[in-house]
Amino acid sequence: MIGKTKVADYKTRVDRGFPLGQQQLWDFILSAEANGFITGNDTCGVSASVGDWCEGEIVSYRVTTLVEGKELRMKWKRALWPDFTTVILKVMAKAKGQSTIEIAHEGLFDQVMTIQMKEYWEDALKKLEILAIAAQYDF
Repeated sequence: MIGKTKVADYKTRVDRGFPLGQQQLWDFILSAEANGFITGNDTCGVSASVGDWCEGEIVSYRVTTLVEGKELRMKWKRALWPDFTTVILKVMAKAKGQSTIEIAHEGLFDQVMTIQMKEYWEDALKKLEILAIAAQYDF
């Protein structure tokens, strides 16, 4: 999904199914193996503590909300961006042993950035899925 919100900023949303249960997927997102795929910053990974800033050369972020096992909200920005945006990650159970990650990215500046970030998050979720499957089998 790509679109413009009522408050005149742009947003995108992507989702992807995973062959892992909800808690197993959540634990994987916070693991060292997945370090950096969700935050875009492999220096800090996903901080489990709300309020801590992570500043990197490419991406800076701060976790603003953490609902254990379900939702992570971050203020998120690339180094060259003038302002922070909001990234909302949700993990939802689907069927037994399967769940979905949904990433909504709000506060984007224009349609070009919206398309770029949609592609960025789709790519990040594809890579994360490959890592998650490999981690199950200790590749």
